[in-house]
Amino acid sequence: MARIHERLTKTKGKTYWFIIDVGRDDTGKRIRIKRCGFTKKSDAKKAMAEIESQYYAGKVFTKPKDITFTYYVQEIWFKEYQHYTKISTQKGIQYLLKALISFWGQDVKLKHITSLNIQAYIQNMLDMGKKRKTITKNLSYIKMIFKHALKNNIITNNPCENIDLPKMTLVEKTKLLQQKPKPLYLEKEDLLTFLNEAKNDAYAYPYYYMVFFLIYTGARLGEVCAMEWDNFNTKNKTIKITQNIYGCSQKNYYVQTPKTKNSIREISISQSFIDVMKEWRLIQNKQKIKNANNWDRTYNFIFTSRYYPGKPILTCNLYGFIKKIAKKIGLSWIHPHTFRHTHTSLLAAAGESLEVIQDRLGHTNDSTTRQIYLHITKSRKVDAASKFDAYLNS
Repeated sequence: MARIHERLTKTKGKTYWFIIDVGRDDTGKRIRIKRCGFTKKSDAKKAMAEIESQYYAGKVFTKPKDITFTYYVQEIWFKEYQHYTKISTQKGIQYLLKALISFWGQDVKLKHITSLNIQAYIQNMLDMGKKRKTITKNLSYIKMIFKHALKNNIITNNPCENIDLPKMTLVEKTKLLQQKPKPLYLEKEDLLTFLNEAKNDAYAYPYYYMVFFLIYTGARLGEVCAMEWDNFNTKNKTIKITQNIYGCSQKNYYVQTPKTKNSIREISISQSFIDVMKEWRLIQNKQKIKNANNWDRTYNFIFTSRYYPGKPILTCNLYGFIKKIAKKIGLSWIHPHTFRHTHTSLLAAAGESLEVIQDRLGHTNDSTTRQIYLHITKSRKVDAASKFDAYLNS
């Protein structure tokens, strides 16, 4: 019925794909189901066999008018797209698909969804107060789904073709202008207050040390939670950031690659930072000895749970601790990313270049980092003009 094809790509090397004919539509056009992106031929064969068995069992519909949106997104589009994404992204997409199915109905036919239906969903999201950034991201996935369906001859026209996010209303603009902007980073005094409060908290082990790690490295929350001792080099005074963590249960978490390609990086660390981490390791080693028989050795995490020996501290746990301390010191606007921004501000104040800061943070272009950097270094621009004038007139 079908055969496996090979394709050589720059990023993944050799990949495999196939196309299966599942009948013809009312006009006589062939209907095909395509799957691609498999890095193993065996996986492609397995997926092809599954679709063929569904076809012979009558579970693959032969006419586009029979295919529901629910069936298409869950059994066809998502099963292909998941090969290109991380677990964390997959969970977000599944949440979106459930929301779409709930909004449009379980049994709505794919071809019956119109531009008005999609626009109504967008408006509903806006009415619910969802962020425009979130809605834009969701819309990009909706466009992917219908583009995929059009490409596979399941629908004859794309209802997303002229869909865009509506412009901000006068009410939205007024509300935005009236909002008091939250600080992007902590001033030195507030930072020290936060650290002191965290160190004296009943749950300082291990959270104080994790906050310390966030501040001194500028790492992301998930990167800190996924750090292993194998990537901590005291001799060269460097740490390697190579992974991220996803999940909110010590029994069900995933270690995955970082946010972007540039997120995989090696950064320098100071001796004072190393000394604090050594202090933490002594505490951890005592816990290891105490729980030697129960210690989970799947990974060699730097930060481990006091309740699940050897298991990681997850992002939701650290987030909760940070918000608790923030509330205690009267700075409830603080969130985990605040420390990443604070790291940027301190480096800028110390005279480090924007290029070096961006490299340290693991990205090449970030508007917030640039905004903080330009704000901190504004006075230097005035100094530069004065220096130029003084030199020219000397």
